[in-house]
Amino acid sequence: MSVAAKSVALVVTSTRGIRIGPSVASLLSTVLEPSAKAANINLKTVDLKSFNLPVFSESMPPMMIKPGGPQFEQETSKAWADEMSSHDGYIFIMNEYNYGMSGATKNAIDYLLNGFTGKPVALVSYGVKGGNLANEQAKGVLTAMGLTVIEPRPLLGFHGGRGPEGMLAVTEGKIGDETRKDWSEGHRAEILEAFEKLGEQLRAPKAEDDQLPPN
Repeated sequence: MSVAAKSVALVVTSTRGIRIGPSVASLLSTVLEPSAKAANINLKTVDLKSFNLPVFSESMPPMMIKPGGPQFEQETSKAWADEMSSHDGYIFIMNEYNYGMSGATKNAIDYLLNGFTGKPVALVSYGVKGGNLANEQAKGVLTAMGLTVIEPRPLLGFHGGRGPEGMLAVTEGKIGDETRKDWSEGHRAEILEAFEKLGEQLRAPKAEDDQLPPN
């Protein structure tokens, strides 16, 4: 009997006009695809920017949104929540603004609860210092919400920090050659380890499965 493939969303959280988030997602996809194929995991890039989410203003809080119950009023809200709930796990690709995760990232998370919590999530951040503070903040939020945050949490720093390659990313939305090498080669083992741990969580029996009677 064949086992259904699991779905993991590569969630690009940056929404700036000039950004490297999609390029980081592409780099990660290239690194992860062989392992994903071997583990029967489908990777899908989900770009937060494409959903055009406003600042959360729905009448009902996410905890009330469930099948057969109240629903979001705005189509953008429904589309985002439905997309995220359709996946078995996540890899959040995170930028850092002013020593924390961006407002767009936190706002997007604020739309989610049912169909999101209880699932595993890997955090990959990037920035001058690898987006370490955004990564740590997201870990606290998502853990408190009931997701399983995977360790390690790769921190992808620009080669030379605030030097030319850091400025290239910020002003032109491009990953410099040395930065790309640092990330795809220097961080490869860490990225693959995080993905392996994510896969283990995807395959782990759920609590409700443990209660099913034997065949």
